[in-house]
Amino acid sequence: MPPAHTRATRHWLLRGRIGGLAIAGAGLSALLGLAGPVSAAERWTVAPFGAIAYAPPPVAARRVEAVQLDCRQQRWTLLLRVAADTDTPALPDTARLRIDRSDFELERVSSGRGVALKVPRELLDPLKSGGEMSVEVGEGPTVVQARLSLRGSRKAIEAVAPECSPRDMSAYEAITLEQTGEAVDIATKLLADEIARFRAAAGFAPQIQARRVDLDAQRALLVASLCGASSYFGDTGCNVTVHARSDAMTDWREVFNSEGVALHWDADAAIDGWPNLVTLPPGEDDEFVWFWDGGGYALQVPPDLRAAD
Repeated sequence: MPPAHTRATRHWLLRGRIGGLAIAGAGLSALLGLAGPVSAAERWTVAPFGAIAYAPPPVAARRVEAVQLDCRQQRWTLLLRVAADTDTPALPDTARLRIDRSDFELERVSSGRGVALKVPRELLDPLKSGGEMSVEVGEGPTVVQARLSLRGSRKAIEAVAPECSPRDMSAYEAITLEQTGEAVDIATKLLADEIARFRAAAGFAPQIQARRVDLDAQRALLVASLCGASSYFGDTGCNVTVHARSDAMTDWREVFNSEGVALHWDADAAIDGWPNLVTLPPGEDDEFVWFWDGGGYALQVPPDLRAAD
């Protein structure tokens, strides 16, 4: 059974990402009929530098001059370059996107280069496999909209992805794990039951790494990772746990459990002396912040999702 923290993360992702899907309005449906078939000669191309894919010229557009897909710090953005007289601040905070016959809602993000729309990672596959797309922001005489071909988008997106810059995590301190030493010996004892279960299931012992983080003269965290098989630990093939103790006379107790993630801690944000933990799951758009709730680490839910509850 997946760890509780993993299930909580998946639940939040499901609500935050899939909950953004929406059926487009009649305005977008009307836009689809503005032009005939897309020319086979129009294809997506890749910029000579940077992680940028250029879309072919729109076959039908209002106030949109060009469209491109950017990736920076592992975040994808659909950028609509609009006419100079477009009142972009007056546009709504969401846009309607149609890929073939599927409809989605995208969030606008701050940009001085035009109308920028956040593209969740799970939309990359539809963008790569689709035949055409349409996007619409606003309505009435000030609407911003475009329809264009997705021919060649798979090749362009897959060429751009490796060039996307890594996430800037410099605000936090990475917790690097060690393969030998006292922390590994402690972790081996604490995780003896889990190690035995894995050995029984897989037929071999998992790889063990660990790191002890002394927070002050009394408090300490022990971060441990077991890696071995995706069939046991999930897609990453690893499991990460954090144990804590308040002083040298107290036993270690588990306060965090997740599938394999890059783990950081934020020394500038602490509750009762326990710093926030920051995880960066592979392939995700955003990092997750975990705060001390008195008994362990709990996921910090964004205000907009708290309001939805």
